[in-house]
Amino acid sequence: MVGAEKLKSLINNRIVCILSHGGSIQRLEETIEYLKNFDICWMSLGLYTVIEDFILSKINKRLDILFDCATVPQPQMDIYEKQIRLPRIEQFLARPDDNIWITTHGLIRDSIIPYKPNILHNFHHKILQVDQLFPTHAYMDVPNSITLMIASALCGRAKKIILFGYDGFKGDDSKSHGTYYKAELAHNEWVYAYGNTINMGLRRDTIDFENRFNPIVLLYRTLFNNKADIVNCSPNSSFSVIRKINYDDLKEELKC
Repeated sequence: MVGAEKLKSLINNRIVCILSHGGSIQRLEETIEYLKNFDICWMSLGLYTVIEDFILSKINKRLDILFDCATVPQPQMDIYEKQIRLPRIEQFLARPDDNIWITTHGLIRDSIIPYKPNILHNFHHKILQVDQLFPTHAYMDVPNSITLMIASALCGRAKKIILFGYDGFKGDDSKSHGTYYKAELAHNEWVYAYGNTINMGLRRDTIDFENRFNPIVLLYRTLFNNKADIVNCSPNSSFSVIRKINYDDLKEELKC
């Protein structure tokens, strides 16, 4: 498997755009044409096909980096891993593109090895264990996957990090799926992975991220010696710990 040097080579001192799945990213779908000629490192997580099919395809781009390390309950794994997630990850890795999948030791141990070990054999040169970027496992104690994605971008020497669709949610968990981009597809993914329609984690993760991000990112900046600006192009986001910008500000942000 690859390490930090591969990450640095792929990011190559570019702006990293992290595309999350909040509903506000609909605006990016509607306005992405003017980003066609920018040299951006595109990064997303989980159900990446939604991001590529409806947004990046409009400018003939695909993801450079896929992040996926979410754990699912044991009763769901047999179907979800075999039939949905791992085939989807394998399709991403099988492309001729210079791309990588970032995951964790735990997902490789619990899902890849028992369900689809050929992924490791065939694509070891495109897989990065995020655990290996840190000197101790304590750095992995984070509120959510976005935190580790930001850490990966800082490690890879990103020039700037811009988040899209990073909206957060502090309401009733039973209503959280309505906040997602392409909500019906997000709902279906959740049911396959967790066996119910209530996202029990989004409200908790939003509050946890808000409370913990600042000291964590300071730790990452020190570790990776990278002070790249981090901005959230999700104007109505629940998060206040990352500077928010409007889509009208985006061109200016992309200049630096």
